[in-house]
Amino acid sequence: MIDPSGLTPITITITRDTFTDASTSGQISVSSPGIGTYSRFSLEPANGQGAIPTGSYPAHWRTDSGPGLHHHAVELDPQPNGQTNVQIHPGNTAEDTTGCILPGTSRNADRVNHICNATRDINNIITQTLAHDATTGEPTSINVIVRSVVQTAQPPARPPR
Repeated sequence: MIDPSGLTPITITITRDTFTDASTSGQISVSSPGIGTYSRFSLEPANGQGAIPTGSYPAHWRTDSGPGLHHHAVELDPQPNGQTNVQIHPGNTAEDTTGCILPGTSRNADRVNHICNATRDINNIITQTLAHDATTGEPTSINVIVRSVVQTAQPPARPPR
């Protein structure tokens, strides 16, 4: 399917819903037309400790996600506030990130779990979209939307479907 803009959009939405002194957690949803949608959980640093501001950010697919790391990652383009290297990558706790977004299939207070499964599922949607676009000659865009909702005392047990 080729859209009128000439781009296949991948939309990644982070909806923050739980804020503690140690971390910010919420839902992550990755959607690509014709490929599918994946929704689970996310973890970031606490507000004021490196979490990116709410907003909409262009991003790209990074194939060299760091020295000695052999995984790919979505990386937000450099931000007006000077923040760089903001990625969606594996990690369990806020100590595993300095501003990045960590996906998981479940969560507890200040933690996401089953991070390899979540990262694999997110990356599968992205790589399938990129492969499809490579065969059709259509460019791919990645946009990350970060928003916050009312603070809750405990994280919800399941993501919305």
